Amino acid sequence: MRIHMSRWACLDVESNLRRVGEEAAAAAASGASLCVFPEGFLHGYKRSVDPARAREVFAAVSLEHPGIAFCFGSISEDRRNRLTLWRGGREIARYDKVHLFAPFGEPAIWEPGDRYAAVRLEGRTFGLVTCNDIRFPEQARALRLEAHAEALVVVAW
Repeated sequence: MRIHMSRWACLDVESNLRRVGEEAAAAAASGASLCVFPEGFLHGYKRSVDPARAREVFAAVSLEHPGIAFCFGSISEDRRNRLTLWRGGREIARYDKVHLFAPFGEPAIWEPGDRYAAVRLEGRTFGLVTCNDIRFPEQARALRLEAHAEALVVVAW
């Protein structure tokens, strides 16, 4: 499996939304079957992003490149820091960050998720992990034992 890790400098939201398509094209050109965007790549924690607008872009980009699964770092939605995975124009998995990072004030912004998530891609199971979650080995252990995850997709800033 070839994975494209998006490199990102967070600008204004509209520029970031346009850049999603450029990164998707680079992923396709490299033959990637998974493209991963960092946590907070659209908002940089400080800007407001309309989740419906972000989802519109995610759907369009993933529809344009149906052979690639896109892991979109995160959007703020329903008071959650939400990672979404898309393929062929539709969301195929989501994960709401469980372990919020108190030193950055995340508990004031979001509510924690209430479950771990895994997704099956190309015959393999991947656990979904965001940023501060990596500091909690019980999450990786649960994903391995309960979801039979073979690898983790860790989305972090």
